[in-house]
Amino acid sequence: GYAAPSAPAAPANPRRPRAVVGASMVLVAAALVVLGCILPWVTGTPPGGADVNGFGNYYCVEEDFECIASTEQIGLFAVAGDSMTKLEMPGVLAVIGVGLLATLAIAMLAAGRILAIAIIMLVLAVIGVFFSGVFVAIAYGATRYELDGASASIGIGVILQFVGALLAVAGSIVTLVMRRRRAHPAGHTIA
Repeated sequence: GYAAPSAPAAPANPRRPRAVVGASMVLVAAALVVLGCILPWVTGTPPGGADVNGFGNYYCVEEDFECIASTEQIGLFAVAGDSMTKLEMPGVLAVIGVGLLATLAIAMLAAGRILAIAIIMLVLAVIGVFFSGVFVAIAYGATRYELDGASASIGIGVILQFVGALLAVAGSIVTLVMRRRRAHPAGHTIA
Protein backbone atom coordinates (compact mmCIF):
# COMPACT_ATOMS: atom_id res chain seq x y z
CA GLY A 1 0.00 0.00 0.00
CA TYR A 2 0.60 3.55 -0.32
CA ALA A 3 1.12 5.84 2.66
CA ALA A 4 -1.45 8.55 3.11
CA PRO A 5 -0.13 11.92 2.01
CA SER A 6 0.94 13.98 4.96
CA ALA A 7 -0.11 17.55 5.42
CA PRO A 8 2.66 20.13 5.19
CA ALA A 9 4.13 21.05 8.53
CA ALA A 10 2.63 24.16 10.05
CA PRO A 11 5.11 27.01 10.18
CA ALA A 12 6.47 27.94 13.56
CA ASN A 13 4.92 30.91 15.29
CA PRO A 14 6.16 34.15 13.80
CA ARG A 15 8.73 35.85 15.95
CA ARG A 16 7.92 39.15 17.62
CA PRO A 17 9.60 41.99 15.68
CA ARG A 18 12.28 44.00 17.37
CA ALA A 19 11.18 47.56 17.99
CA VAL A 20 14.60 49.19 18.14
CA VAL A 21 14.01 52.11 15.76
CA GLY A 22 10.59 53.19 17.05
CA ALA A 23 11.43 52.68 20.72
CA SER A 24 14.72 54.56 20.29
CA MET A 25 12.83 57.44 18.67
CA VAL A 26 10.49 57.57 21.68
CA LEU A 27 13.45 57.57 24.10
CA VAL A 28 15.11 60.45 22.20
CA ALA A 29 11.75 62.25 22.20
CA ALA A 30 11.47 61.83 25.97
CA ALA A 31 14.93 63.34 26.41
CA LEU A 32 13.97 66.29 24.17
CA VAL A 33 10.81 66.96 26.17
CA VAL A 34 12.68 66.90 29.49
CA LEU A 35 15.40 69.18 28.07
CA GLY A 36 12.69 71.44 26.66
CA CYS A 37 11.08 71.73 30.09
CA ILE A 38 14.40 72.72 31.65
CA LEU A 39 15.30 75.31 29.00
CA PRO A 40 13.43 78.67 28.91
CA TRP A 41 9.89 78.69 27.55
CA VAL A 42 9.71 82.47 27.83
CA THR A 43 12.74 84.75 27.72
CA GLY A 44 12.35 88.12 29.36
CA THR A 45 13.93 91.38 28.40
CA PRO A 46 14.94 94.05 30.94
CA PRO A 47 13.86 95.88 32.95
CA GLY A 48 12.88 93.15 35.36
CA GLY A 49 12.44 90.45 32.71
CA ALA A 50 13.46 86.93 33.58
CA ASP A 51 13.59 83.61 31.75
CA VAL A 52 10.87 81.17 32.81
CA ASN A 53 11.02 77.47 31.96
CA GLY A 54 8.46 74.67 32.19
CA PHE A 55 8.79 74.60 35.96
CA GLY A 56 7.73 78.22 36.36
CA ASN A 57 4.26 79.62 37.00
CA TYR A 58 1.90 80.86 34.31
CA TYR A 59 -1.14 83.03 34.97
CA CYS A 60 -3.45 83.64 32.01
CA VAL A 61 -6.28 86.14 31.64
CA GLU A 62 -9.11 84.22 30.02
CA GLU A 63 -10.67 87.05 28.00
CA ASP A 64 -7.70 87.98 25.81
CA PHE A 65 -5.33 85.07 26.57
CA GLU A 66 -2.48 87.18 27.82
CA CYS A 67 -0.32 85.35 30.34
CA ILE A 68 2.17 86.29 33.00
CA ALA A 69 5.15 83.96 33.29
CA SER A 70 6.88 84.07 36.65
CA THR A 71 9.44 82.13 38.61
CA GLU A 72 7.56 83.22 41.76
CA GLN A 73 3.98 82.52 42.79
CA ILE A 74 1.69 85.51 42.36
CA GLY A 75 -1.51 85.98 44.31
CA LEU A 76 -4.40 85.82 41.87
CA PHE A 77 -6.19 88.70 43.56
CA ALA A 78 -3.20 90.92 42.73
CA VAL A 79 -3.48 90.28 39.00
CA ALA A 80 -6.98 89.81 37.64
CA GLY A 81 -9.23 88.19 40.19
CA ASP A 82 -11.47 85.32 39.16
CA SER A 83 -10.86 85.63 35.41
CA MET A 84 -7.32 84.30 35.84
CA THR A 85 -6.23 80.73 35.07
CA LYS A 86 -3.27 79.60 37.13
CA LEU A 87 -0.91 76.91 35.82
CA GLU A 88 1.97 76.15 38.16
CA MET A 89 4.90 74.09 36.90
CA PRO A 90 3.33 72.62 33.74
CA GLY A 91 6.65 70.94 32.94
CA VAL A 92 5.99 68.42 35.70
CA LEU A 93 3.05 67.05 33.70
CA ALA A 94 5.23 66.74 30.60
CA VAL A 95 8.03 64.98 32.50
CA ILE A 96 5.60 62.49 34.06
CA GLY A 97 4.09 61.78 30.63
CA VAL A 98 7.40 61.15 28.92
CA GLY A 99 8.54 59.11 31.90
CA LEU A 100 5.63 56.76 31.19
CA LEU A 101 6.46 56.75 27.49
CA ALA A 102 10.13 56.03 28.16
CA THR A 103 9.20 53.13 30.43
CA LEU A 104 7.04 51.63 27.69
CA ALA A 105 9.77 52.19 25.10
CA ILE A 106 12.31 50.37 27.30
CA ALA A 107 9.83 47.50 27.62
CA MET A 108 9.60 47.41 23.82
CA LEU A 109 13.37 47.32 23.48
CA ALA A 110 13.55 44.43 25.91
CA ALA A 111 10.63 42.34 24.71
CA GLY A 112 10.13 43.33 21.10
CA ARG A 113 6.99 44.88 19.75
CA ILE A 114 3.90 44.13 21.78
CA LEU A 115 0.80 45.46 20.05
CA ALA A 116 -0.99 46.60 23.20
CA ILE A 117 2.06 48.55 24.41
CA ALA A 118 2.53 50.10 20.97
CA ILE A 119 -1.08 51.31 20.97
CA ILE A 120 -0.78 52.72 24.51
CA MET A 121 2.44 54.51 23.49
CA LEU A 122 0.69 56.09 20.50
CA VAL A 123 -2.29 57.25 22.59
CA LEU A 124 0.00 58.75 25.25
CA ALA A 125 2.13 60.45 22.58
CA VAL A 126 -0.93 62.02 20.91
CA ILE A 127 -2.15 63.28 24.29
CA GLY A 128 1.38 64.66 24.82
CA VAL A 129 1.22 66.58 21.53
CA PHE A 130 -2.05 68.14 22.64
CA PHE A 131 -0.60 69.30 25.97
CA SER A 132 2.62 70.45 24.32
CA GLY A 133 0.54 72.58 21.97
CA VAL A 134 -1.24 74.08 24.97
CA PHE A 135 2.15 74.84 26.55
CA VAL A 136 3.26 76.62 23.34
CA ALA A 137 0.04 78.67 23.41
CA ILE A 138 0.61 79.59 27.06
CA ALA A 139 4.20 80.66 26.34
CA TYR A 140 2.98 82.69 23.38
CA GLY A 141 0.38 84.31 25.63
CA ALA A 142 3.17 85.27 28.02
CA THR A 143 4.97 87.09 25.19
CA ARG A 144 1.89 89.25 24.66
CA TYR A 145 1.82 90.56 28.23
CA GLU A 146 3.94 93.59 29.07
CA LEU A 147 4.49 94.63 32.67
CA ASP A 148 6.45 97.71 33.70
CA GLY A 149 8.20 98.00 30.33
CA ALA A 150 9.41 94.39 30.33
CA SER A 151 8.58 92.24 27.34
CA ALA A 152 9.20 88.60 26.53
CA SER A 153 9.74 86.26 23.61
CA ILE A 154 9.22 82.54 23.02
CA GLY A 155 12.12 80.50 24.39
CA ILE A 156 13.74 77.46 22.78
CA GLY A 157 12.50 75.12 25.52
CA VAL A 158 8.81 75.30 24.66
CA ILE A 159 9.59 74.63 20.98
CA LEU A 160 11.91 71.75 21.87
CA GLN A 161 9.32 70.06 24.08
CA PHE A 162 6.77 70.33 21.24
CA VAL A 163 9.22 68.80 18.73
CA GLY A 164 9.90 66.02 21.26
CA ALA A 165 6.18 65.30 21.54
CA LEU A 166 5.88 65.08 17.74
CA LEU A 167 8.89 62.74 17.62
CA ALA A 168 7.23 60.54 20.24
CA VAL A 169 4.18 60.20 17.97
CA ALA A 170 6.41 59.34 15.02
CA GLY A 171 8.33 56.75 17.05
CA SER A 172 5.09 55.23 18.31
CA ILE A 173 3.77 54.96 14.75
CA VAL A 174 7.01 53.34 13.55
CA THR A 175 6.71 50.81 16.36
CA LEU A 176 3.04 50.18 15.70
CA VAL A 177 3.34 49.50 11.95
CA MET A 178 6.08 46.89 12.27
CA ARG A 179 5.02 43.44 11.08
CA ARG A 180 5.85 40.07 12.46
CA ARG A 181 8.67 38.25 10.71
CA ARG A 182 7.71 34.93 9.28
CA ALA A 183 9.68 31.89 10.22
CA HIS A 184 11.07 30.30 7.07
CA PRO A 185 11.62 26.55 6.70
CA ALA A 186 15.23 25.43 6.96
CA GLY A 187 17.16 25.70 3.74
CA HIS A 188 15.13 28.58 2.33
CA THR A 189 16.74 31.94 2.00
CA ILE A 190 15.17 35.33 1.58
CA ALA A 191 16.46 37.35 -1.31
